[in-house]
Parts: sequence; C-alpha cells; structure tokens
Amino acid sequence: MKVSSILKMVGGLHPTFGCVMLGILMFDVETLVAPAVEPATPKLLMTIRGFGGELMTCQIGMGLFLIICSRIKDLSAAKIVLLAEVALMTCALCVATFNTLNSGTIVDAGPPQVFWLILILNPLLCVYGSFKGK
Repeated sequence: MKVSSILKMVGGLHPTFGCVMLGILMFDVETLVAPAVEPATPKLLMTIRGFGGELMTCQIGMGLFLIICSRIKDLSAAKIVLLAEVALMTCALCVATFNTLNSGTIVDAGPPQVFWLILILNPLLCVYGSFKGK
C-alpha cells in the first residue's frame, strides 16, 4: 500500500474523530457531567463546550495536515510523518486506556466505543505504512 494513501486514510480518521466530538458536544453535553456529583450549571456546560470545541478543531486541523502531507514525494519524509502520527496516537491511546481503567474512580468514564476504533486503527495503519509502505 502506498504511504500517500495511508496518510489520506489516517488524515480522514481525524476529522471523523472531530465530528463525533461535535455531535457529543452539541446534542449530549449534559451527560458529560455526572448528575450525582454536581448539577450541570450553564457555566460548566459552556466550559466543556469551549474546551471540546478546541479539541475538535485540533482534530480536524490534524486531519487536513495529514492529507496535505500525503503529497510529499520523498518516501523517507512521508514515513517520518507517519511515525510522528504513531507517537501522537500512542499518547491518545494511553490517555484513553487510563480513563477506561479508572472510570468511576478518578474519571467519570472512558471514551465511547467509536473512539476505540479510531485510536487503534490509526496507529496500526501508520506502523504498517512506515515499515511496509511504498
């Protein structure tokens, strides 16, 4: 598989991640705050939406960045971009694993199941592309 194709696929996963976050923030933000802990105040909901909006924008921008990087002609440089994406997604996977293992104690919950698909598929594609890509 070509490295440019992998960069486009991985670049497409990031906006997917951002759009799912947008859906959660727009339609279901009240469930982000545990009602047993404290009732959701409008200020708290606005803080969550603002912070989530920044994360969503970062995901969409990262996807566009990777799609643009798919035009890199030098194979070794494109593979370095894939390894950098592996480092980024490894950090995200570590945080998601920590939140899932500590849900109900330190944090309210881990990420939804659709995020796990993206968090696992993305680094696998990048590792494959960085070692076997053409």
